[in-house]
Amino acid sequence: MTKTFFEQYEKYILFVIILFAIGIRLPYLNCPIQVDEGAYTYMAHFWLKGESLYKTRFFNVLPGLPFLYAIILKFFGESPVAIRVFISFYNALTLVFLYFAAKKLFGIKEAVITASIYAYLSWLPHIRGISGKELFMLLPCVVALYFFLCYDPKKQYHLFLCSVFSALAIFIRQSALPLVGHFALFSFLQTPKKPLKAVVIYLLGVGIPFVFILTYGYLTMGKERFLYQVFRYRIDTNSIFVGPVLYHILRCLYSLGVSGVVFLILAVIVANFYLPSELPQKTFLFSYFLFSFLGAIIGGNWFFHYYLQLIPIFSLWLGWGTVAIMEKTTLKIKAIYVGLLIIPFIFYLLAVAYTKDHCLGPEEGNAVNKKVVSYITHHTTPEETIYGLFYHNPSIYFLAKRKAGAPYLFRDELLFVPKRLEEIEKYIKDKKIDHLITYDLDYTLSIVRMHCEYDKNNTMNFVKRCFMPNFTPFCQDYPLQITLVRNIFKAIPQQYVKSKILAFPKFKVIIWNRRE
Repeated sequence: MTKTFFEQYEKYILFVIILFAIGIRLPYLNCPIQVDEGAYTYMAHFWLKGESLYKTRFFNVLPGLPFLYAIILKFFGESPVAIRVFISFYNALTLVFLYFAAKKLFGIKEAVITASIYAYLSWLPHIRGISGKELFMLLPCVVALYFFLCYDPKKQYHLFLCSVFSALAIFIRQSALPLVGHFALFSFLQTPKKPLKAVVIYLLGVGIPFVFILTYGYLTMGKERFLYQVFRYRIDTNSIFVGPVLYHILRCLYSLGVSGVVFLILAVIVANFYLPSELPQKTFLFSYFLFSFLGAIIGGNWFFHYYLQLIPIFSLWLGWGTVAIMEKTTLKIKAIYVGLLIIPFIFYLLAVAYTKDHCLGPEEGNAVNKKVVSYITHHTTPEETIYGLFYHNPSIYFLAKRKAGAPYLFRDELLFVPKRLEEIEKYIKDKKIDHLITYDLDYTLSIVRMHCEYDKNNTMNFVKRCFMPNFTPFCQDYPLQITLVRNIFKAIPQQYVKSKILAFPKFKVIIWNRRE
């Protein structure tokens, strides 16, 4: 039997796709540490020095991601370049497993297109293709998918391996948890004899690693604090179960549109009209998409990068659909389909034009971070603590190699639970922090209002606010936060003295030293 072109040159084609996936990430090598990434690198750095993971900062997820960053810092180095190089090869490994998953589902031609689409979509930085929890989560998710597709009811070990990698994905990001439902469901459906046994085997494989994680959490923080911090905090404070329903509807529409994800959904719909009528494959993919989408939206903030975990399923469906589109449709349909695929890239170009930065860096710009880190590094000692109140990028702690003097590194951790602002005030009055980093009071208050404020009696005002990126109506007891921030700024000069004022166009950064 004569081999097709794809079969004859499969290894070379896959190698070229891997090079493409790594090559398009080369511009990211010098991208600075991103906001979330700054917190994880900080935790990993001090974890390697023996600090307890959950005592380094308020950390409300499982420890998989800091562990991965610890591996990067230990074996690859602590520079942004080293981190980006690791991520490039890590993502390429995800691509390889997705290729073989697509090959099992459809065939070699579809697998080639699936891998190519994944390389392109997972690179887009406005859905955090540079770094982040979602990008790291994709590898174990895709490996779990591959092993499930290898599953034979007569040989259960593939199902067990699927469950183990499902657990690893959850350790990196809890939004992978809904996929357990997908695999458990299809374990039942695809096992003719003793389907419940298959489900139990899968759930045991997921559950056993959790015993070790829960044990670590209990020993580190105690039962109540660990359960609140890792499981209950997000659901009760910052999720789709909190805040006005209208907010979630509008933010869903906004995030799907501006991220470009809606056009990928439309491309899938267009392709679906020309796909073969194999019900099992369509049912499997549709279920995987639904459970992945549930994981993406459960966070409630509707950040664009939450949709990154949908990229594998989009790639599979579009890889399958592209073959059908190219073989069965007119030039007009082909043009519409390709146009839908490239719109997310066009949105990225528009974002670059707006931010003047291909890395789509933090809102205040990386120049602020560089100056603050430089000053801290040269005017404090490694034994002293620092704390940036409402500071935009937690990477200052990692880059300056200084411990945080308070556990709350992100703005929402302070704004959503106002009693934490009272904690910060007490830290300041007791002089537990050696060096404070603040913005000027007016800018700090504008940050609070930007996140929390809206007119509850004016529906149109609320609707407009829902389309502003930083607005999150999860601030308990607002405007109490305004009063608490003013109290903090009254307390600071009593215990701290200004050391340096860094002036920027929109604000000032003030560095304070503790009074002796």
